[in-house]
Amino acid sequence: MTQAAGAAHHYAKAAFDVARAHHDVAAWQTDLNQLERILTDEDVRLALENPRLDTGRKIGLALSLMPEGMDSTRLNFLKLLVLRRRTQLISQIRQDFEALVDEAEGRTEVELTVAIELSAEERHKLEAVLSEKSGSEVRVDVRVDPGILGGAIVRQGDHVTDGSVRRRLQEMGQELIAS
Repeated sequence: MTQAAGAAHHYAKAAFDVARAHHDVAAWQTDLNQLERILTDEDVRLALENPRLDTGRKIGLALSLMPEGMDSTRLNFLKLLVLRRRTQLISQIRQDFEALVDEAEGRTEVELTVAIELSAEERHKLEAVLSEKSGSEVRVDVRVDPGILGGAIVRQGDHVTDGSVRRRLQEMGQELIAS
């Protein structure tokens, strides 16, 4: 895990702990989505990275862009991100927060890379089979990459299973060369 990814995870975990303690997870999810949309805007990003603006002005700018009525705890979270120069981590923070929510609710997310698009029925069947085998709800994020030729690549967290035709052909080629 890179230093930035580690920092993003710590912010996400802190936010998640606060959200759970206040029974406010859904509102945090909504507001983190808004924060991500705002902080990843190119003009906002450049302004917050501008070395000529002092930290107080950057905080003021960030707060002025937030929707009226945003919870003070989340506004304090935003202030902390600006103060610590971590606004560029907002997308990773939001993703890590969502992963923590999924984990707490017994859901697993699996990324599946296939060569051709799956129908809605095929996706549903796949999710049902994976959910049954794992004993928890599984959400499948399907990505299409014609370059794998066939088969599938399954990624769950840090674990990757590459059952693609491309990988198998590469292995066969290496075996031929080694022979």
